[in-house]
Amino acid sequence: MGLQHPELRKDYEDLDDNDKMIARYEKERADASKAYEVATYLNNQVTYEALWEVHDPTREFFKRIGDTWDDGIVPLQMCLEKIYESWSKLGLPDPCPLEMSDRDKELLRQRCAAYEDWYEVQDFAKKYLGTDDDGWISPYLNFDVKCQQNKELIELLIERRNTEDEVEASKTRRMWPFPV
Repeated sequence: MGLQHPELRKDYEDLDDNDKMIARYEKERADASKAYEVATYLNNQVTYEALWEVHDPTREFFKRIGDTWDDGIVPLQMCLEKIYESWSKLGLPDPCPLEMSDRDKELLRQRCAAYEDWYEVQDFAKKYLGTDDDGWISPYLNFDVKCQQNKELIELLIERRNTEDEVEASKTRRMWPFPV
């Protein structure tokens, strides 16, 4: 938020075609967010000012809404829990429209831990295989070698996590983003 206009990355011209596509996508998302911010300012200044004055949970919520396609729903649900916890501190009228029992909170924490675990596995795979969410491999790379690396990496991850229990190893394999 603020006066800065979204721009492409400074190193855009040095990127390969795939990274340029990702950079353009990220800029489009930033442009849409900026358009929402401006429209909110023009149409509802009270809400706009609240976005600037209210502490993290509310601002984070509005940031996370647009990220659910890429990041899933769990981070957004964590923001809702933070809003619920700080409802009265925010000076909002009671009752809070959100309801969360202690059991709901515990289940959310478990989903959050599982999400962080899943996200870590996804990031590990993409980073070391040099690919994206869809498993795209550059045509300049040897696809058979990448397939072999994929198989080796999942086994390395299972070993690294000390997953001797077959149930846990199976769980890690299910989180793996690409066919083995």
